Amino acid sequence: MDILAFDIEALLTQLFILVVVLGALGVVGFLGFFLFVLWSRHKDREVRSIESVLLQVKVPRDNETKIDAAEQMFSSLSSIRKGGFLSTLKPQDHASFEIVGTPQKIDFYVNVPKNLRDLVEKQINGAYPGAEIVEVEEYNLFTEQGKVAFASLSLKSADYLPIKVYKDLAVDPLSQITSVLAKMTEGEAAAIQILV
Repeated sequence: MDILAFDIEALLTQLFILVVVLGALGVVGFLGFFLFVLWSRHKDREVRSIESVLLQVKVPRDNETKIDAAEQMFSSLSSIRKGGFLSTLKPQDHASFEIVGTPQKIDFYVNVPKNLRDLVEKQINGAYPGAEIVEVEEYNLFTEQGKVAFASLSLKSADYLPIKVYKDLAVDPLSQITSVLAKMTEGEAAAIQILV
């Protein structure tokens, strides 16, 4: 009887050790896979950044395009997202819409990968037919004596939930942003960047 009890204790001990070892291997395997995914997504980051183009978008001052034109443009740009099982291993293409305020002027820019340039230009021209789109060199807001402050905003709810629907807004939100950027004085500059 004692031999049978000893064998059960030894068996339980060995089973416990096996479960701990398998659990540790599972955690190490998961961390290894996670690190592989991170490496795979970011290995060509510098090359991808060089393969982009900065476009300046000039819209006429008398532009009376409705605000829902921008909604349709951004909805169309959702097609740049790639799906599928292996999509987690590759970085998603994205477009950066930027509003830059410097003393006496406000500029609108779009930074996109070169392979998406035509798509983005067509979407912008479709929403704003009078827009002029020109490729420009990268701008620099920084000076040697300047100081930098920045903020990053993110949603506390899911990304697909709207902050507020534009139809519920009393005024155009872009006019509020541009009125603040128009007040930049000498030595000041600001940029607002929205990644899509």
